[in-house]
Amino acid sequence: MRHGNGAQGKLDTTPPLGLPSALMAKQPLMFCTRCHTVAEPETHTKGSFLLELALWICFLLPGIMYSIWRLTTRGKVCPSCGSYDLISPDSPLASQLRNGVNVAGS
Repeated sequence: MRHGNGAQGKLDTTPPLGLPSALMAKQPLMFCTRCHTVAEPETHTKGSFLLELALWICFLLPGIMYSIWRLTTRGKVCPSCGSYDLISPDSPLASQLRNGVNVAGS
């Protein structure tokens, strides 16, 4: 959306519908403790969409139960290795792993 203020090439960065810019921001970066990648996590939902669809078409109650299970197992994963082991990149453990310090239990 462009403003008619004569400034050519400038885009309006106001969020649509008056939403705060914090809601429009990207997810924070996370540190993967398995592959040591720092990246924006991806959302992963366990289960199969095709199975969910078949259960909804054939049987109402199992479809509802399966859908609820899939929604409750949704989580953030590393885009590189698919691990759920994500922590803040600013945490002390992330700093130790980045610097190659041997951390007990990992």
